[in-house]
Amino acid sequence: MVPTYSLPTPAMEGEKPPTPAATKNIFLRPIRGTGWLVVLAVVVVLVLGNYHVVSGAPTLLVARPYFGFSDMFASARVCTSMPWIIAKAQHPSLCLALQEAGLIESDDAFQSRIKRENEEEARAMRECMDACDFGSDRFSECIAAC
Repeated sequence: MVPTYSLPTPAMEGEKPPTPAATKNIFLRPIRGTGWLVVLAVVVVLVLGNYHVVSGAPTLLVARPYFGFSDMFASARVCTSMPWIIAKAQHPSLCLALQEAGLIESDDAFQSRIKRENEEEARAMRECMDACDFGSDRFSECIAAC
C-alpha cells in the first residue's frame, strides 16, 4: 500500500500546535525555561546529600556513609582538633567518612598504634632498668633517669 500525503488546507493552516498539557506523557515533553534550573538544583542537592565537601590542602568529595545534609561543608580539623570521643559524638558521619576515606586513622589502627607504642615504651623501660646495677651507689639516680 502506498502512503498518501495530504496537502495543507486553509483549515489546517489555522490550527494551533498541541499544548504541553495535551501531551499525554509528561516525561517526554521537553523541559523549557526554568525547568532546567529546577532539574539542575535537584541533581546538585542529591549529589551533595551523598558527599561531604572536605576542605584542606586539596578540597575533596568524600562519600557519606548515609544520605544527609549535616556537615556538608567541613574541614578535617573538625575531627582532629578536639578529643576523639567528643568529635565522634558531635560529627559521627563526618568522622566515619574521613576514616573510610583514609584521611584520618580508623579505630582499629588507632588501638594497634597505641598498643605498639606502649609495648615499645615498656621494652625501653625494661632495658634501662636491666642496665642499672642494683648494688651500686648510683642505683636511685639510674632509675630516675629511666
